Amino acid sequence: MLRRAEQTSAGINNLRFVWGSAESIPAKDNSFDKVLSVESFYYYADQGKALDELLRVIAPGGRLFILINLYSDNHYSLRWVSELKVAVQALSEAEYMTLLRKHGFTAVEARRIPDRSPTPETYSGKWFKNAEELRDFKRIGALLLMGEKPR
Repeated sequence: MLRRAEQTSAGINNLRFVWGSAESIPAKDNSFDKVLSVESFYYYADQGKALDELLRVIAPGGRLFILINLYSDNHYSLRWVSELKVAVQALSEAEYMTLLRKHGFTAVEARRIPDRSPTPETYSGKWFKNAEELRDFKRIGALLLMGEKPR
């Protein structure tokens, strides 16, 4: 994935991809203006430790963005927990906002990002009973958490 991201973004000078544990990021203090985590934060065994590490590597005034579909306020997503066969954290929006503040982030916000893609009239997959449930899941949407490192 890193190779693909680097190839796709070739020529963009202010973009860097690194590989490592969220609890021990291979970067100097204050290295990043923006950090984006997509569909991974719920896998972190110690989310508080990961947030401490993210705060360390984000520059003062820098922003953190976490986008997740697996969170307790979207009850449909909790169906995946047993299927994933790995430990996950499924907190509520309010709990995540408290967690970000507790670990030093300010200007903490949360937004729901609904999935506006078309839904077929009939659904035959395994996650939802019918198309109406899928539409409801998409209406509830992903959770976008945002926070800033104090200046």
